[in-house]
Amino acid sequence: MSFRREEALRILAIAVMMASLASAVSDLALRLVPAFQPAPLVGLAFLVCLEGVAADRMARQLPDSNARTRFHIIEWVVILLVLRLVLALSQGLAVFAATAERWLGSPVALVDWGLATAALLLLLVWFLGVQMARAFEALEPPLDVAPPKDSAAYYAWSTRPQSAESGEGWQALVKYFLGGGVLLLLASGLARLDIQAMLSLRNPALAGIVGNALLY
Repeated sequence: MSFRREEALRILAIAVMMASLASAVSDLALRLVPAFQPAPLVGLAFLVCLEGVAADRMARQLPDSNARTRFHIIEWVVILLVLRLVLALSQGLAVFAATAERWLGSPVALVDWGLATAALLLLLVWFLGVQMARAFEALEPPLDVAPPKDSAAYYAWSTRPQSAESGEGWQALVKYFLGGGVLLLLASGLARLDIQAMLSLRNPALAGIVGNALLY
């Protein structure tokens, strides 16, 4: 598996976009939970996006659907374990030591609402990153020479997206780009929204503008 320079730059740009989305959602979480540490989750979102694109490329080289499913299951088990450790370590070593003791006594304690919420965010950036990378791949001209049929790369080549001629590649790219942008703007707006001012009747014009903009 290898990436050309232009392709690698595009993937890095996608990862930066996903980190920006994670940052906006983390700002909203910080408002709801003041003790939340957003920086580790934002960095992890950047890495998960890069990993997801590379893992998707590797998984598509596996000709068996069951093998691809097992590959992604193992991938996400590792991601969740890393996420659990990052969330615990972000609270400090003393808290991590106490939390680790609780995990040893009750493995069920590994899963909580914080982990579930952060995992959903990582799943979102992982999915958006993979789909945008696939859309860019679909826009590239097809390779003139196919890899050897007995090679692992042949299956990925034969099943690569080929929707550039019909415009589906651009449609998918625009859809996921705009979808991620809407989520980013919504999270950023909610993170900075003054609920009391919006509900106050002293300035109904401002409240209506802000509320309607976020609702739209």
